[in-house]
Amino acid sequence: MANVQDPELRRVLDVAAIQELLLRYGRGCDRMDRELLTSLFHPDAIDHHGTFNGPAHEFVDYALTVALPRYRATEHYLSNCTVEVSGDVAYAETYLVATHVKDADGGQLRVDTSHGRLVDYLERRDGRWGIVERTFLHDWDQSELVTPHPAWSGVFASGSRSREDPSYRRHAPADRRPGPLAGGDS
Repeated sequence: MANVQDPELRRVLDVAAIQELLLRYGRGCDRMDRELLTSLFHPDAIDHHGTFNGPAHEFVDYALTVALPRYRATEHYLSNCTVEVSGDVAYAETYLVATHVKDADGGQLRVDTSHGRLVDYLERRDGRWGIVERTFLHDWDQSELVTPHPAWSGVFASGSRSREDPSYRRHAPADRRPGPLAGGDS
C-alpha cells in the first residue's frame, strides 16, 4: 500500500486490513482451504488452540486432516473485532461462534456450537499484516440434536467444503440481462 502520511488514516487502514485478514479465518475453516488459512499467519506463528499448542502451520494441518473432516458442515462466525495498532504491531480480540454439524443416530444431526474469542498478536512484515501468536479463549459450548427439514433438501444450491464452492467463482454471470421481477410485469 502507498505510504500514507496522516497517522489517523494510516490507523484506520491498518485496522481495516487486520479485520479483513481475521475474518478470512472462518472462510478458510469452512471451505477447508489450506492456502487461505496458511496465508493468515507469518511462517513462525504459534497457535494455542485448546489441546493444540504449537506452530500455526501444524495447527492448519491438524484442523484440515483431523478436526474439521469429521463434520458434515461447519460455520465459523467472527464478530466484535477490536484492534489496537501501534506502528507495525497490533493486538486484536475477535468473538467467535463455531458451529459443527455431524450425523447422529436416527437420521438426526448433532449440532455442536462453541463460543469463544480469538486473541491475536500481529505484525506487519514486508508491508503485510500476519498473525504471530493466536490464543483461542473458550467461553462456553452448546450441543443439540436436530432433525433436518426435508422440505428444503434439494431446493437451495449447495456449498462445498473446498475451493470448488461457488463463492470462489470470479466471473460475471453468463447472462446479465435483468429478468422479470417475481410477481411483477416486465
